[in-house]
Amino acid sequence: MKRVKELRGMLMESDPSVAVTVRKLVMVSLMEIFKDIAPTYRIRPLTAAEKAAKVKKETQRLREFEEGLVSQYKFYLEDLEQTIKDWKQKKRKRSQAEGFQSYRSLAEVDVRCLCELLLALPHFNFHNNIIVILVPLMNDPARKVSVMCCDASRQLFQQDKLGGASIAAVRVVSGLVKSLNYNVRPEVLRTLLSLRIKEVEVKKDVEATAPTK
Repeated sequence: MKRVKELRGMLMESDPSVAVTVRKLVMVSLMEIFKDIAPTYRIRPLTAAEKAAKVKKETQRLREFEEGLVSQYKFYLEDLEQTIKDWKQKKRKRSQAEGFQSYRSLAEVDVRCLCELLLALPHFNFHNNIIVILVPLMNDPARKVSVMCCDASRQLFQQDKLGGASIAAVRVVSGLVKSLNYNVRPEVLRTLLSLRIKEVEVKKDVEATAPTK
């Protein structure tokens, strides 16, 4: 994880002549790395008893790797989220048009990375965090960003066989729609048509609304 940490540090590149390009390359590189090395399960924190227990060297190395992986992945997602926040702030200020355009292209790469992680690692840690970041962007005025996020949500619904990720996403979408008083892009609602719903239990609802005799 040492090399990953060093690479992530390059997201803080401050030289204005290369900062945007370097950060784009690092974002995509880290995204591909995490997609490759993340296990096919969610890593849980060790209990105090587990930490105190003696284990084989191989087990200890695995634990250290998993702990480092979760830590670096968390920091990476926080870096991506902060970039989006900075972009939104620049959108509100609209200062220095040329600089704003560069930052918008950076934000678009940022969103693409999050969308790919949303689809590639639905089983892994912090998946709900990615959903919370991306769902509001489904309704973003920037069409390219909105389309990427809506497409990613649609694909998530289509490929989600267990339903857990879909439920989490639908809850966030529902909260977004209500918070905006239902004034959202039609595309946001159309993504829900991709949900893998075969049956809906309406019996209880019907009974609850039926007039009493």
